[in-house]
Amino acid sequence: MRKNIFIKKTELFLPLLVFVFAHIVGLFRASDVGYALERVISIVIYFILYILVVNLVKDEKTGKRMFVVLMLVTSGLAVFGIVQYFRGETLFSPDMGKFGSFDIAGQPVIRVIGVFRNPNAFAYTYVLVIPLTVGFFLIQKKRLYQCVLLALLGICTICLLLTFSRSAFLAVWISLFFILAVLKRSQKAMIAMGFLGISILLYAVSPDLFHILQFRVTSTSFDISIQERMALIGGGIETFSINPLIGSGTGNAPMILGKYAYRFIREAHNNLIVVLVETGLLGFVPFILIFIIFTKKMLHAMSKTSDRDSKIILVAILSSIWGYFINGLFHTSIAYGLWWFILGSGIAAADIIERYNQGNLTPLKQ
Repeated sequence: MRKNIFIKKTELFLPLLVFVFAHIVGLFRASDVGYALERVISIVIYFILYILVVNLVKDEKTGKRMFVVLMLVTSGLAVFGIVQYFRGETLFSPDMGKFGSFDIAGQPVIRVIGVFRNPNAFAYTYVLVIPLTVGFFLIQKKRLYQCVLLALLGICTICLLLTFSRSAFLAVWISLFFILAVLKRSQKAMIAMGFLGISILLYAVSPDLFHILQFRVTSTSFDISIQERMALIGGGIETFSINPLIGSGTGNAPMILGKYAYRFIREAHNNLIVVLVETGLLGFVPFILIFIIFTKKMLHAMSKTSDRDSKIILVAILSSIWGYFINGLFHTSIAYGLWWFILGSGIAAADIIERYNQGNLTPLKQ
């Protein structure tokens, strides 16, 4: 591989590098070395993925093609999830359903998991991809392309609903509201989004009010309550005060925070808390800076472009990343590769616009 592929270092390179380094440091304090090593290896690989995307996406056409492939693949996964729902089985080995997604209260396949181990992880995909699909829909001029994207969007939305990930519903709603607000869409669209937000709130607070097709989605008795999530946050802050600089060790959050919530399962259910507990300020500060610097970069690129389509794509990417951030306040998704990929794609897209304004690129026609 050519050396010059890796020479481009953007504004996110340093905070991402420090973030990865913080997890490597935490590896030496890990209670479960195998689990922690798996986490570190995943994060290192995703960091490399970010670098590759930033360096290989050199023009708008390449970036758009990558997003098209992403939308097609995730739509295919959505079809698989929908089939999984109607068949009433995982279509994999039984241990894929250990999260409790199946046979709750005697009901078959109540929350689909796709190819993941729990439905919330499956929902992360659509939190990130649905805003991008909406962005591509808004820039299309041909009716055929609009219809295809609308179909893909519908399939992904149905699959998202079948995951019953309420935090994902909230995140997608905020992302879409952001897109409409920034692009100054019609008042009717904004009112419709308002009603959608109210429906999501009701659905999240009392899921028994709503039903998806012939199956009841789930029972609130199986959910980790708001009180327990608050207890996890309090426990995380307390734990952080003990080891504020480098944290308590990579992968240790489930074990440490388990005593703060009796129905606690697997994770801290909050990206900020898990980073704070496991890596301390060494990992937490760069993690926050990632979102701040990314937002600043995207907004700067939006202000510099006069091309409507480029601006819409930038808005969609930014809303996708912030949707992921919102969703991360309720679930742990640090070692999830797609957000690293979209981070790299967004930085690459913003960099392309900056180079174009400097006269180093020629505009691309659709």
